[in-house]
Amino acid sequence: MNLLNRKRAVIFISNNVVRGVKINLRNLSITGDSYESVCNENDFSGCITEVISRLKTKEIDLLLDDQLCYILSFSLEKIHDKRYERADVFKQVQKHIPEVLNDYDWDYRIVGEVENKTSILVFAPIKTKFQKIANAILTSKCTVRAVEPVSLAKTRNEDPFLGISLKTDIKGIDSQILNITLDQFIPKEEKELKLKMKNTIIIITVLSFTVLILGIIYFLSKSLFETRNSRINSDRAISENENLQIEKLENSEIIESTETTSSETSLPETSEIKIDRSYYSLQILNGTVRVGLAAKVSDLLKTNEFVKIDVGNADKNNYENTVIRILTDKNPEQLKTILTKIIGEYELSSNPLNSENNYDVIIILGNDLIIGE
Repeated sequence: MNLLNRKRAVIFISNNVVRGVKINLRNLSITGDSYESVCNENDFSGCITEVISRLKTKEIDLLLDDQLCYILSFSLEKIHDKRYERADVFKQVQKHIPEVLNDYDWDYRIVGEVENKTSILVFAPIKTKFQKIANAILTSKCTVRAVEPVSLAKTRNEDPFLGISLKTDIKGIDSQILNITLDQFIPKEEKELKLKMKNTIIIITVLSFTVLILGIIYFLSKSLFETRNSRINSDRAISENENLQIEKLENSEIIESTETTSSETSLPETSEIKIDRSYYSLQILNGTVRVGLAAKVSDLLKTNEFVKIDVGNADKNNYENTVIRILTDKNPEQLKTILTKIIGEYELSSNPLNSENNYDVIIILGNDLIIGE
């Protein structure tokens, strides 16, 4: 969005029409030309990329026709343990939506609580259509701020184009937002490249800050050194006797310091072996009923420089304990230490993997895993 003009691009998509407009947020009105393209199943993606190109924008709000979405509204018994809230909602979603949904394919928001009942609103795009929409948008190198069906946008303004422009529940606590991202459609290679670029920026920032601090220390040290020399020159009139006493005292301190240093250097030194975390391949398997747990652990590990991560479900969903299995000939103790710092201390498998396995580390998540939701 242009921060000076305060304009926001909105694209509406139905089964046979793609329409793009720009909204002036200052007076909340459609400004300039609108672009519309009639399409069918064969040129659906082409219509989307054409409209985005004509809008000349790098960020859009995506407004979907209700026929391209599932919209559910129901009530549940009040959920006291927020860790299992999304899983309880998902059980109801599976009963009403005839598709196999992943954690990123749907979202929910709590819209009210009365006595012991919690009112839930659920939104999920139809997967087959949304896949084409997402691919077309990503091909256009365009980011999406918000995704919403027409009926929900109209709850803010009768004109759904204006309504979605006013949407604010985009990022935050899971139960308080209602939004779909396109992250799951981004190729793995592109995600890894973005992560490397982010890490590079962080390293450059840290190095720049370090150089700045060292420069400040250098100038302060130089100033203090010059002040000290000035004081030494002004004290040259001190008697020879005092100088001798000071020299003797300094010599005794040097001897004591040398003995202390010798005893300290005689102690064995230990150093932690530095390993390249991006080298290792990990598989995270969800062994619980907590939906999306493997994805959350994967995101946590990626923020800690692990790159090659696949997620999935374990052979059962009632593991009590979290188990870490590590390939023995690739620094297993260092890996265990790093993983313990990130997700906590859990059982290290006594059955190491063999060299024919596709992964260096397999983590089976159990019910004892504690991680921020």
